[in-house]
Amino acid sequence: MTRWRGRASRGIVMMLATTAAAGGAVMAVQSPAAANENALWVGKIGETHGTFGANAVVRIWGDLRVKTFGCAEDGVNDFVYPTSNVYVVAPGSASGELTDVTGGRPNTVVQYATVFDDEIIAMTQPGGTLAEGTYDVVFDTCQDGRFDPEDDNVFPGAITVTMPAVLPAADGALASLKNASHAEYESWKNARTVMNAVWKQVEKAIKGGCKAGNPWACAMKYANYFGPIKKQFDQLLVNQGLHYLAIYEDPPNTDFKHAITAPAVDNTAGADAMAGEVALTQALLDAVEAYKGAQQAGDAEWALVHARTVRDLHDALAAQADGTSAQLQDLEGLYSSQADEGLQAARDYLGRVRREGLTPGEKHTLRDNGMSDAEITAFESDLAATSTPRILASDVRAALAAQRSTHADTVSALAQGRSAWQAIVTSLEAQDNVPDEQPVASFDAPATVVEGEGFGLDASGSTAAVSYAWDLDGDRDFDDATGASPSVTLTEPGTALIGLRVRNDAGQTAYGWKSVRVTSRGSAPVVSGTPTDRLQTMVTGTSRKFDVAVSDDGGTPAVVWSIDGQAAGTGASLTWTAPTSVGVHEVVATATDADGHASSFAWDINVHQPDVDGDGWSSLLDCDETDAAVHPGATEYLGNGIDDDCDDSSPDAPPGGLTGKVYGWGNATYGALGTGTISNSDHVTPTATALDNDVVQVEAMLGNAYAVLADGSVRAWGISGAIGDGQSVTRYGPVQPVGPGGVGLLTGVRRISASLDHVAATTTGGKVLTWGNQTAGTFGDGSTPTSRLYPDYVRTSLGGSALTGVRSVEAGHAEDYALMEDGTVMAWGSVSCLGSSSGVATPFPSTIPGLTDIKQISTSPAVTLFLRKDGTVLSCGGTDEELGRDWNFTDKSPWKPLPVAGFGPGSKVVDISITGDAAMAMKEDGSVYLWGRNTNAALAPIFGADAGVAEEPTLAPLPAGPPAVDVDNTDSVTPRVIRADGSLVLWGGNTFGAGGTGKPGFITSPIVLDVAGRTVLQTSGSNWTGFALTRPKDDPELELPASWVSASVADTDLSESGGGAFTVSLDHVLLDDMAITWSLGAGTADASDAELTSGTVVIPAGQTSAQVDVDVKDDAIDEDDETVVLSLTGARLGLQIDRAQAIGTVADDDAAPTVSVESRTIDEGGTSLTDTPVTFRLSKPSGKEVVATYATLAGSASAGSDYVESSAVIRFAPGETEDVVHLSVTGDTEQEPTETFAVQLSDATNAEIGAAGTVRILDDEVLVVNATGSTVVEGSPVEFAITVSPTPLAGVEVSVPWTIGPASGTAVLSADEPSAVVSMPTTDDTEVETPEAVELELGQLVASDERKVVLGEVGPSFVTDNDDAEPDNQAPVVSAGTAPSGLEGAAIALSGTVEDDAPGVTAQWSVSGPCTVLGAGAASSVRCTQNGAYAATLTATDAGGLTATATTTVTVGNAAPVAVAVDVDGAGASVAFTDAGTDDTHTCKVVWGDGTPDGLVTGAVSPCVLAHRYGRGTWTARVTVTDGDGGSFEVQRSVTVADTAWPWRGFLQPVDNAPAINVVKAGQAVPVKFGLGGYRGMDIFAAGSPASGAVTCGGGDTDTVEETSNPGASSLTYDVGTDTYQYVWKTQKNWAGQCRRLVVELADGTSHWAEFRLR
Repeated sequence: MTRWRGRASRGIVMMLATTAAAGGAVMAVQSPAAANENALWVGKIGETHGTFGANAVVRIWGDLRVKTFGCAEDGVNDFVYPTSNVYVVAPGSASGELTDVTGGRPNTVVQYATVFDDEIIAMTQPGGTLAEGTYDVVFDTCQDGRFDPEDDNVFPGAITVTMPAVLPAADGALASLKNASHAEYESWKNARTVMNAVWKQVEKAIKGGCKAGNPWACAMKYANYFGPIKKQFDQLLVNQGLHYLAIYEDPPNTDFKHAITAPAVDNTAGADAMAGEVALTQALLDAVEAYKGAQQAGDAEWALVHARTVRDLHDALAAQADGTSAQLQDLEGLYSSQADEGLQAARDYLGRVRREGLTPGEKHTLRDNGMSDAEITAFESDLAATSTPRILASDVRAALAAQRSTHADTVSALAQGRSAWQAIVTSLEAQDNVPDEQPVASFDAPATVVEGEGFGLDASGSTAAVSYAWDLDGDRDFDDATGASPSVTLTEPGTALIGLRVRNDAGQTAYGWKSVRVTSRGSAPVVSGTPTDRLQTMVTGTSRKFDVAVSDDGGTPAVVWSIDGQAAGTGASLTWTAPTSVGVHEVVATATDADGHASSFAWDINVHQPDVDGDGWSSLLDCDETDAAVHPGATEYLGNGIDDDCDDSSPDAPPGGLTGKVYGWGNATYGALGTGTISNSDHVTPTATALDNDVVQVEAMLGNAYAVLADGSVRAWGISGAIGDGQSVTRYGPVQPVGPGGVGLLTGVRRISASLDHVAATTTGGKVLTWGNQTAGTFGDGSTPTSRLYPDYVRTSLGGSALTGVRSVEAGHAEDYALMEDGTVMAWGSVSCLGSSSGVATPFPSTIPGLTDIKQISTSPAVTLFLRKDGTVLSCGGTDEELGRDWNFTDKSPWKPLPVAGFGPGSKVVDISITGDAAMAMKEDGSVYLWGRNTNAALAPIFGADAGVAEEPTLAPLPAGPPAVDVDNTDSVTPRVIRADGSLVLWGGNTFGAGGTGKPGFITSPIVLDVAGRTVLQTSGSNWTGFALTRPKDDPELELPASWVSASVADTDLSESGGGAFTVSLDHVLLDDMAITWSLGAGTADASDAELTSGTVVIPAGQTSAQVDVDVKDDAIDEDDETVVLSLTGARLGLQIDRAQAIGTVADDDAAPTVSVESRTIDEGGTSLTDTPVTFRLSKPSGKEVVATYATLAGSASAGSDYVESSAVIRFAPGETEDVVHLSVTGDTEQEPTETFAVQLSDATNAEIGAAGTVRILDDEVLVVNATGSTVVEGSPVEFAITVSPTPLAGVEVSVPWTIGPASGTAVLSADEPSAVVSMPTTDDTEVETPEAVELELGQLVASDERKVVLGEVGPSFVTDNDDAEPDNQAPVVSAGTAPSGLEGAAIALSGTVEDDAPGVTAQWSVSGPCTVLGAGAASSVRCTQNGAYAATLTATDAGGLTATATTTVTVGNAAPVAVAVDVDGAGASVAFTDAGTDDTHTCKVVWGDGTPDGLVTGAVSPCVLAHRYGRGTWTARVTVTDGDGGSFEVQRSVTVADTAWPWRGFLQPVDNAPAINVVKAGQAVPVKFGLGGYRGMDIFAAGSPASGAVTCGGGDTDTVEETSNPGASSLTYDVGTDTYQYVWKTQKNWAGQCRRLVVELADGTSHWAEFRLR
């Protein structure tokens, strides 16, 4: 039998003594009752019984009886230290011959001090020899192998050995489910990929399309193939897939000591099969991991609990999976071929938005819905960023069918797994040492029930249950029914998961689960709605009626209406009034039948502001609801003084107004071109007039021309008679006409109109001036002269006041028309639009009936045109083709203002012009229409040089280029069109060069006339001449409206390493730089991938594109190509943004990461499986999911016997670089070498295969090193035999460093040499001496195979003397006397005696524990500071050096604490006390006597201070101080409080309150702060306060005072803001090393103190 011995005995005894003296935790352990009596502790100090498991080392501590004589001859008397043999014996077998049950020699224990410590006496099986059972321990005092009741001791039942239960591994039972779970995960993942693509497309298309006013999208919004799937499926896809993956991985859970329940489901999914399956898979995952945790921990009780749970969850999950498969099949049926139409529509819509952006109409609708341009851009960007893979309904059906197939495999695997887990449960139940006291929940329920019908549940099969609670709604509150057999009702069709919770009388819990299929009682109502169109548009404040028709299979369902989710009414109809604010609303009618089934019909309502002028733009957006040509979609026309496009950024004129330089061409006779020179030339090309650059209008007529300047003055030139300067003189250069009546000069003119030889001007005051020739009363003042050389007013009557309120005037050949500010028309002369076939003489202005809301007039000798604000063009005055409509003489229609054909309300006509042969009209899109006769090629764009008549307006083909912005042919045979870029297009007559080409002949197709390379702002002409108001093309002040130009941005490819750029393009060249603001936002890329910012890109004048550079952040991450979205957010000058978003695709250029396995080393463990986490690592993060397959591969370790074989798929989510898989190593009790197996990788996706890993299994069977001493005669070497047990494996070496006095070395033990002998020489002297003990010290024990090596028994060697003593010298005879006793702190007499055969003997007492010997000699005394029993040894030494000892026990009783000073006042109590037991702990308690809770301080030191606030009155306080041993004193104090003490909040920082110790540097000034609940004046201190005095340092926590004040005189201040008094306490330098108490006594009779340690 190996003998076991503790190491470093003396050191441990000393440590225990020191710890006890210091008040450590060991103080609670009492020493054996007497030093001469046997005592035993097992397992740990203080325990008399110990329980041990497998491979456990049995350690003991205790006290041995001293027996120095009286042992039999074959026994051994103690001669230096108490020594005994320790036996482990069968219970009750201690009698006669003793036999150690371990089969070897007993263990010899030597006690070197007051106790022996940490002795190893056995090791349990299987590594040791101590088998399972209960054992007695016997101390054989005389070491004779026989039990002597007088000397030996038996410690019954001191050792219990319990071997763990056999807990089967879970891996085999999980195999089939693991494989199925992996397939499930892949299937769920695939289904999720397909469904997410569908939902993303459909959601974006539906929400975006419906919001933008697309009826198909609103109809699709309510299609049943979308909503149910999204609701029932999407919320579960991720969780379900991950749960199955987690079952596949199943690491052990160390937190297993609780019952497993399924998580709650959403309250809307109580009968949803998928939701129930998600909950059960989570519960199964938790239960499997909990079982593995219990199995690895060796906890048999919880292993059985969780094995049953896993088994039962297999049943529940299989049943629930059937319901899920049925649900999947139902969902699959919803995706018929009909759904393809919706999917295709969604894909087409998103694709179109991505390629082309939202249409103008869609943007229009969104604006009408109240969205800002920025919001629309963001909305458009979101739609454009949505990917549009081609997914068909068949793809969805295939994914769902595959899911159902793998689900069926899972159900089969669950059946196999259930059988395997039942085998585990059976194995555990069969073992006697597996506790089985916890409850089991089991119940029966019908497989199928009908909604709303009651049924019963039966939980009588549960065991150990005293309470039953049921969960029917999935919230897991278990509050839906109680009792073992309740009757319940389920009201929602589907698959319900019913849960049972039972508890036993100990409060332990168990759960059970069943799936119940709930069939529908009937069908849901069928609801149809009127209007049938689900997208409705309403005007704010208007009302609309909505109706539903409902049919049902039973009864009449109730209909409830809601508006935007709020209840709005009941019944079959609802009349709803739109709110006054714009927005989108939802009207829903929900029909619910008697069975609770509900169906709905819904409408989306776009509420817009009214469109008063009918131009298609509501008043929310339209800046002029009186004019259909003015709205946000219109083109801005220069110089008309109107914000046509409702956009301040597009100018109506250049800065400073529509000013420019006039150029003329054609016939220069009579100075008609205004150059200031005499010339009779014709066919003159565009030439500058003599005017400056301040002209705002030019007007031409035959032989004359006029210019209105920016200051309102007029210049005229040409043939005499119509100049207006009062003279009949031809003017070759511009001159200023005279003022009205020939007085002064003409100023204040707003606009001029001239025809043939008659001139009319509108003043800024709204009056009309006429001059030149008069035909039929065109002067409008009743006068009859045929000509007038100066301007004068048109009047309302002969000699009457001037006509006012005129916006503009149109001069005709025989009649003039005035457009009034109110939109009506007045005329004078021979008016041909009053319903008479001949002109009606009208000498004064007269209103033409029926003409209202007029915005423009153009007249010719034959026909006059009127343009209404709503786009209607009216004609009257003659029967020429320019009338543009049908007519007859019967109703006089040619002479009545009636609409031109095709130009009624909403025609979008914005400009008109007419001459004798042809009429022109321009629509707001810039298209030009012509009608009339092709005389002089006036209709050349239609007929060319051919003769032709267009009786109705006909679209005129014009040269490609910008749209028209102005048309003019008044009084001219050469029609002219100004385009948006300032170019001039013309055709027709070219008499005298009126076409500006410089060549004769008709212009039979439109040409672009170059007006000296300048930009044309306005034009006018006559049959002989043409004029243009111009500016230089490069004029920095000239900004032409750009609403006719569209900008777009194109998709682009970007490089991760080099970035790239988006190209922003214009569809036409502009004459100005165009600045466009942009914003770069996230697509699938984010700010970590690219610099997401905003800015402005400028497209230079004359160019059509520019680039926006993108700063792409290069990284090392392998990832999918990512996208950013560039949005054009705004532009100047009314520029239209056609395609506002583009996608930039960032191509990834990084290599895939490498996946590798990290090697690791694991201790083998005992009889259970050992969790072995293995780390798989990526060399760098990846932006893709990385997948790889791992498999274990046997090395020196074998699958099955050494580890559990495993192979699986690992996954790294994007960004993850580490995945941990929990493998299992099989523990055993056999000693074996370090073994290895490999973990290899294969089939990596998105990664390269890296290094495999190696798992090293370290054998953890312990080797024990023992050393046995010898007894030798001095002069012979002292020897120790060192052995290792069990014998190491072949090739393993155990290094044992040793030291014996001055000798040292290292013993190497192995299988071949499991023992070694080490020695030290001794000296043979002549001195007579007692036997001497020699200690062997062993160093760190190391095994070459890294296994653990522990130190066993190390016995001493003895060196005996071989010298003869002098015959006449005998050792002293010593007696310790009677055992003394007394109280702690008091002197206790020691009365020993010493006798010797010769004088010169000395004696000295030594006492263990916290005791001090007082004096020398056999009669002395001892003082102890702590109660207890202590060994007192008297040692006598005679003159010859012989010694003898005797020992007794000193018993010390507790001394109660003693009161020193007890003070109680209105602020609390201060209790000073002393205690002879200096190591005692104390509790201070004060019963205040005023009905308030007692004051209590535990761990108190003197003085203890308790704060209290007394009210007014006299009170009796009872103060008690109790020490830790039960001693106490009690005193009473009376307290009288005349006034309530000031509220004391304690000392404030930086000073800490007692019992804390404030550490202060001596000489430092300390700011002492406190509060008294308000200002109490500055005389708050009692006389002589504050004051300090030296005290004994207490034991509180210390805190250094960091805040200090400058040294100086003490002072008191008060801070109102913080309600704080501050007293600066000046400390003295000579106080260093002291502890002082600062006492603050207040005038309210209270005192307070804080303690300081000065350094």
